Amino acid sequence: MPEALARIPAGSTVVLDCLTLWIARLLCDRLKPAVVLARADRACLIAKTRRLNLIAVSNEVGSGVVPPSVSGRAYRDLLGAVNATVAARAGRVELMVAGLPITVKPGKYPGAHTRCRVPR
Repeated sequence: MPEALARIPAGSTVVLDCLTLWIARLLCDRLKPAVVLARADRACLIAKTRRLNLIAVSNEVGSGVVPPSVSGRAYRDLLGAVNATVAARAGRVELMVAGLPITVKPGKYPGAHTRCRVPR
């Protein structure tokens, strides 16, 4: 995904839907969690460098039922770490609850170089 962002014209708006499936695919490719986190961080840095308006969609996975399997818990933990990484780089973060936005990290949309919407 970072490679795809690098090919998008500077200043474009990109909807990344969704981090949840991207992380699942990377885990199917047997990438280590540190590599996955590095890719997520790199994607946000590319978006900022290219002045992309990145709207990232994800799922909240830490407030619900604890997965019964070891791999399910590892996936939940990794997605939570990716969500936190993207949110840290984002100019604004919104949590969507029942279709209503709750601002988690305020920021202005105009002029923000990287805007990641991470519904949780």
